[in-house]
Amino acid sequence: MEYTYQEFIEDLNMGHEIEFLLDGDRYSISYNNTGWHVTKFGNEEYSAYGNVNELLENAKFKDNSLQEIWHKIKIDSNDKIRRKIQS
Repeated sequence: MEYTYQEFIEDLNMGHEIEFLLDGDRYSISYNNTGWHVTKFGNEEYSAYGNVNELLENAKFKDNSLQEIWHKIKIDSNDKIRRKIQS
């Protein structure tokens, strides 16, 4: 079953963290007490957002939003397994 963009949004709103691949690079969307963070693995820099809506509206990957590039994103299979267990 395909993991949809809507399911992705629902998971973020429930506080789930996601790892994904995009163009061969691994990224993490995580949450801590300062908000949501988008991090590219192997890079110390990250982007921070106050809430899920801010992340969805402002996070950019080569000038594209997550929704615009959703078809290119590959969710880590371990995250799919964790999601099914937590559902």
